Amino acid sequence: MFYRVDGLVLALDAPPEALKEAVCRKLRIAPENIGSVRLHRRSVDARRGDVRWNCSAVIELESNAAPMGAQPYEEKEYAPPAPGECLLQARPVVIGAGPSGTFAALLLARLGYRPLVLERGEDVDTRRNRVERFFATGELDPACNVQFGEGGAGTFSDGKLVTRIKDPRCGFVLKTYAAFGAPQAILTDARPHVGSDLLVDIARNLRREIESLGGEYRFGCRMERILTQDDAVCAVRLENGEEIPAQAVVLATGHSARDVFEMLHEQGAPMEAKPFAVGLRVEHPREYIDRLRYGKRAGDPRVGAADYHLSAHVFGREVYSFCMCPGGQIINASNEPGMLSVNGMSLSARDGINSNAALVASVTPDDFGKGVLDGLNFQRKIERMAFGEGYAATVQRMEDFIKRRPSRRLGSVQASIQPSAQAGDAAACLPENIAQAIRGGILQMDRQLPGFLLGDALLTAAETRTSSPVRILRGDTMESLWAKGLFPAGEGAGYAGGITSAAADGMRAAEGLIAQWRSK
Repeated sequence: MFYRVDGLVLALDAPPEALKEAVCRKLRIAPENIGSVRLHRRSVDARRGDVRWNCSAVIELESNAAPMGAQPYEEKEYAPPAPGECLLQARPVVIGAGPSGTFAALLLARLGYRPLVLERGEDVDTRRNRVERFFATGELDPACNVQFGEGGAGTFSDGKLVTRIKDPRCGFVLKTYAAFGAPQAILTDARPHVGSDLLVDIARNLRREIESLGGEYRFGCRMERILTQDDAVCAVRLENGEEIPAQAVVLATGHSARDVFEMLHEQGAPMEAKPFAVGLRVEHPREYIDRLRYGKRAGDPRVGAADYHLSAHVFGREVYSFCMCPGGQIINASNEPGMLSVNGMSLSARDGINSNAALVASVTPDDFGKGVLDGLNFQRKIERMAFGEGYAATVQRMEDFIKRRPSRRLGSVQASIQPSAQAGDAAACLPENIAQAIRGGILQMDRQLPGFLLGDALLTAAETRTSSPVRILRGDTMESLWAKGLFPAGEGAGYAGGITSAAADGMRAAEGLIAQWRSK
């Protein structure tokens, strides 16, 4: 029998055999009574004035009765559903090549469905060149950028694979990433991280796997309309006028495909506005955050760059840090002309001079309106305010933000965003009640992490794409309530938040398709 043992605290320099010794001490059993021990999860614990490992282990015992301090453990292996009875006359179409679309296509390809993947952006190598050109020159390609292209928005991010959902599909996602180029440590780290440099290779490797199984990719190919007949999908119309016959379509277009929301709303697809969060991106020196979190252990390569998660409640609103990027940079995540949004990114080494995180406040339809697209328009209004000539970002010192004054200059912290940053009033890009909530949140967070309120720390406007402002309603079969054969999936459909949960939701959509149809 296998059991899981939690709460095992080890020193940073503990040798491999220390894990088994810790298990024996906790369970009060002799080493010879344990058949095997392996690390299950590991996280950095900096709460006790020193930095240690907080671990859990999976052990094998002959006993069928769980010893005190252990609980039965069974590895939950993912198994796809059996194909349905109806014959699929046309190959399934997957719209979007982000994590959701990719894992839907991977599952379909492995079961012989030969999916056709349509992506408005370009392949990941071409996309990387376009993004680098935008960062250098401010020349935006609205079809291929940080939001659009192979790998999805997560490709240019910190590559965090953390998720709160408990689902065997998440284990499958992590194992798949590890098999296609991610570090094996993501299988045991409590906060698994890949890095944008590795995500590029992983996206390419996954595509090649799907193609080797009969799948096909078409890049630079924007879907303009979903065509229906008798309340069922019958075709996909492309921007160039081509119509592709389709009985089954996985719609995985991401949270920034605003034209898709508008198209579906115009066609009458049931959707609803949903809560999300908006705010700014905060940036401190990496070494400074490392010292705040790890003290004398700051800089120890075994723990790497420090992260944090802070939250507060201000005026009935949740204010929190989000998508923290240790040793990373703030990136210009714009995809529409005349609008500017930001995100965070780090490479696998996490060795940049700064660390950053979103600092956001929750918003609901009470803030932006009850209409289905009102949240989308609320985002756009903030992004227009944040836009600077040549996609220059507005940056404000934290001290100036707290004291409600524009920054005339920046201090000791260097802004990392490209193509450029301009000192100014980042708070003015937000509704006043949101800016005021974030001010109150910073004061509370400084009590949680003393020193967080650093005068020269930078706040960059504006973080608006924390999650989709719209949910595309679907039923128990995973299909849209509007048309049979349309499977909305991932962050853009309003059912996920992050790489892992989006990938898992894409798998659910593919499962809904598989359960109804069998391939030719």
